[in-house]
Amino acid sequence: MCVLLFKPVFLSGLFFALFLPVNYPIVVVLHHRYFPIQQLFDSLDCRAFNSTSNNMRLLKTAIHPDADPNSSFIFSRQAARAIVLNGENILMLYTERYHDYTLPGGGVDEGEDIIKGLIRELTEETGAKGIADIVPFGRYEEFRPWYKNNFNTIHMNSYCFTCSVHDELGKTQLEDYEMHNGMRPVWLNIHDAIKHNENTIKNSDKKGLSIERETFLLKVIIDELI
Repeated sequence: MCVLLFKPVFLSGLFFALFLPVNYPIVVVLHHRYFPIQQLFDSLDCRAFNSTSNNMRLLKTAIHPDADPNSSFIFSRQAARAIVLNGENILMLYTERYHDYTLPGGGVDEGEDIIKGLIRELTEETGAKGIADIVPFGRYEEFRPWYKNNFNTIHMNSYCFTCSVHDELGKTQLEDYEMHNGMRPVWLNIHDAIKHNENTIKNSDKKGLSIERETFLLKVIIDELI
């Protein structure tokens, strides 16, 4: 989305914001000088990004052999995942329990904006600071077995966004189970991350259900962003 904000000389004290999303009509928002600029963007931000995520391109639909996508007992969940690159290095989470590398991110709370969920997860899991330049990348859809609260299948949509952060990471705010699993943020070469995950898939009995998704996403990132 392109956003242009300007103050015409012939309309003193008035601002215009032009939003030019791809394949959408132009929307013009008139903004008075007494209405705070940040409040304007806060009010429009969430709607713009939610519209983007709802129309985000589908990268892949994966169905686990033990999942039933036609079940009447499906639990639906949305997740936001961050793609943070510095050359060929990528910010990842290493989890000792599963011996894998995954993108930072996780489930979005009910009623939570997808972008705010992305920023919250990235901050909590990696201690990232100065999160900016958030751009939609793609959606990964999956059906996996889920044996909780009378459900037998989970339908998860992972909305992936590229973004930038400051080089220096701050303190993490990991949940108890994440610390117990030995999760920690790391910068590493993206090719090494793929090689490690593929070795885990092939040889380790510790692999979790997410590693197939994460390895697929890393390969797409190399094809399109590296």
